[in-house]
Order: sequence, then C-alpha cells, then structure tokens
Amino acid sequence: MADGLVTFADRYYRPIVGWAVRRRYLTASLFIAMFMLSIGLLAGNRIGVAFFPEVEDEQIVVEVTLPEGMPYSRALEILAQLQKAEKQLEEEVNARAKTEGGSGKLIENWYTRARDDSVIALVQLAPPEVRDLSAKETAERLRTLIGEIPDAEEINLNYTINQRDPGLQFSVNAPDLETLRLAVDALKAKLHEYDSLYNITDSLRRSTDEIRLVLKPGAEKLGLTLADISTQLRQAYYGQEVQRLPREGNDVRVMVRYPRETRRSLDSLKDFRVRAADGRQVPLASVAEITFAPGLKRIDRRERQRSATVSAEVVGDGGNQIRKDLEKNFFPEWERQFPGVSRGLIGQAEAEAEFMQEVGSLYIVALLTMYALLAIAFNSYILPLLIMTAIPFGFMGAVFGHYFYGMSIVLFSYFGIGAAAGVVVNDNLVLVDYINRLRANGMGALDALVEAGVSRFRPILLTSVTTFVGLVPMMAEQSTQAKFLQPMVTALAYGVAFATCVTLLFVPALYGIGVDVGRFLRWYFRAFWAGIRGREIPPRLPRLGEGKGSVR
Repeated sequence: MADGLVTFADRYYRPIVGWAVRRRYLTASLFIAMFMLSIGLLAGNRIGVAFFPEVEDEQIVVEVTLPEGMPYSRALEILAQLQKAEKQLEEEVNARAKTEGGSGKLIENWYTRARDDSVIALVQLAPPEVRDLSAKETAERLRTLIGEIPDAEEINLNYTINQRDPGLQFSVNAPDLETLRLAVDALKAKLHEYDSLYNITDSLRRSTDEIRLVLKPGAEKLGLTLADISTQLRQAYYGQEVQRLPREGNDVRVMVRYPRETRRSLDSLKDFRVRAADGRQVPLASVAEITFAPGLKRIDRRERQRSATVSAEVVGDGGNQIRKDLEKNFFPEWERQFPGVSRGLIGQAEAEAEFMQEVGSLYIVALLTMYALLAIAFNSYILPLLIMTAIPFGFMGAVFGHYFYGMSIVLFSYFGIGAAAGVVVNDNLVLVDYINRLRANGMGALDALVEAGVSRFRPILLTSVTTFVGLVPMMAEQSTQAKFLQPMVTALAYGVAFATCVTLLFVPALYGIGVDVGRFLRWYFRAFWAGIRGREIPPRLPRLGEGKGSVR
C-alpha cells in the first residue's frame, strides 16, 4: 500500500499538479468559485443555522397556557381538542399502514391533564426503529390536527431533548405601556400574514380588570386616607380574623366579613359605607372615585424601558427569510409609525450573537498568533498568508459536509472548524517548507512546486485520511447521545477532506501566482528607478514556466 501511494503520486498526481500550476489562474478561480458557492448555500438558506443542534426526543410535550380567570370548563374543552387530535393522528398512521405499508406504530402512551391555567399533553412515541414518522414529523402533524386555540396565552409544542426557543423572537421596547401594546399588536398582525408561522404570542399578559380607588377632594378633611378605605374594603370582602379556636390539634380561624351573596356582587359597593375618624359613616362614592383598569401581574423592563417579547413558531427552515423580509419591508415603516420604540435581540438570537462576538475575537487572536509564529519561522510576511489560505477553505468543506448530511450549522460546528484549521495549516506548512528547500538548492520554481507536491503527497494524504476515517464512526452513529457531537465531527472531517485538495492543488497554484507577482514587482521597481535615473529599462522578467524551471 505504501508503494502504491508513491506510484499513484508519481503517475497520476504529478500531471494533475503540473496542469494546476501551469494554469494556476484558472485553478485559483475554480477554488474561489467553490468557496463562493459555499457562502451562497448559507446566504440562500440552503443550510440551516441554529445555536444548538436539534436532537429529537421520544416524547412530545404539548403545553397550552391559558389567561388568568379562564373558567375550568374551557380548559376541559381544550383537553378534549388535544385528545381528538391524538386519535386522528393514530387513525391516519393506521390507514397509511394498510394502504402504503408500514408498521402502523407511532404512539405508545398518552397522558393529559387540565387545570384552570394550563392544559398539558405528554405523548410517548414508539422507538425510532419501529415507528413510521420521526418526532419532528409527528409534532408538526399533531400541531396541524390540534388547530387554533385563539384564547390561549401561549402554546408550546416541544419534541427535542434540549428545550428550543421559538423560531422567531423579537424584543420590543417602548417608553410607555400603551405605545408598547400598539407596537406589539402591529408586529403580530404582520406576522399573521406569513403562512409558515403559527402560535404567534407576546409576553404582555392579558389580565382581568381590577377596581382602583382615587380619593376625592375633601376626603382628607374627614381624616380618611386611601389606606384607611382600602383596609375597610378588605375587612368587608376578604374578612378580618377575630379569633382562633383549637380543634383536633389545629387552629380554626374565625373571620368577620359580608355575607357571600353580598361579596359576590359589585352592586354592594354602591351601598358600602366608610367609617370616618370621628365615627361617622359616609358613602364610599362620596369620598373615593371607583374605576376599572387592567391589573398588572408582571412588569418586564429592558434597556430601561417597558419591554415585551413577540414570538412565533416556524414551519420548516424559513425563519431567516422572514427576518430579512421584515428588516427590509416592515420594520422601517413600523419604527416611523411608533417613534421611541426600539428592538433588540432576545433568546436564541441574543445568545448566538454574543457567542459569535466572543468566538470571533478569539479566532482573530488565534490567527494573529499563528501568523506571527509562521512569520518568524519562515522569515517572511507573505508565506504565512499563503500557508493560512487553507483555513477559509476548511470552512468551505464544513459547509459542504453539513449540506450533504442535511444538517444545520450550530455552535459545535465552529469548534470543528477551528480544529480543522490546525490540521490543514500543518499540511500547508509541510508543503511550503519543502518547496522553499528545493528552491534553495537551485531548482526552478515550477519544478519545485511539482516535485514538492509529489514528495509530500503521501504524508499530506495520510494525515487527512486517518483523521477522516477516525471520525466516520461518530458521523454514522444514530444514537441520541451522538447527535450533539455530530455537527462538530462533520465540520472537522469534511473541513480536513476538502482542505487536502486545497493543499495539493490550490496552494501550489497560489504559490506560482505569488512568484509571478514577485517577479513583476521586482521588474517594475527596477524599471521605475531606471527611468528616474535616465537609464535603459531592463527587460521584463519571465513569468513562471516561461524560462528556467518549466515542466518538460
């Protein structure tokens, strides 16, 4: 096998690298076009981008959060709606198994429960190897069968091990609550226009109305304060504890308050009388103004302003396209309509932005350190750049690897890209060092490029192949535990594999282009100084391959 690699390098690789060096500008253009293609796959949303990998679970959780004050009968109706959707899903799977084949197995267990404020359904799926649908497909179909629940505060349907954020999240900040409500409603109305969005909610809790009291002028003359009136109202409707009686080892509280019929009617406030400081009883309406207003159960603030979060679930991978469309066609007019309203990143988008900022700064430090070490080793400012050209092409390989596997680029993918950079730089270092040694011994540049590629073919290839083969078991593993690491492993394996072609073909071609540029610059400056001094302009130096060192 060792002899076979040497024979392959001499018989097949030598003419290929000779062709790449002679047509170095075409070779460089082809590799740059491939790199632009990888960028296009990302920009065109052909490859998903997420913060964490989406690892499917064997359990689907459906949680419906209801507004405060919702009657329990409505929660039971929603519970029946979820149970009906589950039965329809099972009937569909059984019908498909009869007509199209399949196991007909999908759901093993189903648990539901309803409370005043929420309805929860837990769907236990059959093992992946026996069921006909994946967890994601099952969740999406179940969501369609459930239908709309317009009076729900929030609907969460999770089918992954790691709790994922909604597909779209926007943080809306405003100086006052009313402006915030209007801006949030306008944004939600726009999101409802997209067919791929569902479960569009916001964090502004729709609370029930509460009674608010405002003292009227002259109430202070009676010695009454707002605290006095509120206390007397609490004693009348909630009650005042006057005694505790021991009974069977426990204390029984004795409360004095209005009868139940009176406490259940708001009309009783018209007859309510407040005791003044001198003992007189005056009507409540004569000393306080009664109004109704929404009760505030929670106040969110962000960047020193009132804040709300608008979120929506996305069908498929169209979240990035929707964001771009909103940025271009909606948000400019929306910001002019609501002056003082601002937006910010939140949730997954915020965490991803912080991660990219931090890892970007660390990558810059690593690249500068790498460049400095290579510049010292080669005593050159240009050769380190040539050696480090494989780093972006390692990123290109990682993108293609994720595209082949239908995998999204996640946080762990960048770790794999960083690891691949170290491997491919080592390959370039071996090749360029051998080229310099051959040229130092008097060999022409073009012959040195070809000979160095043939001589270093085996160690460069073996470095990449052993790395790739060692990672194949992890890429082929189907267990849930491996799903978290597969993006990193894929980025490393395919980054190294594609960068090998870069080292064996693109780097020699780029080195040849550098020789051409160097010869042109030396001739240009010599001609420039000769013209200034009035001397004869020297002849142009030959390009690589035109003089000594051509491939025979």
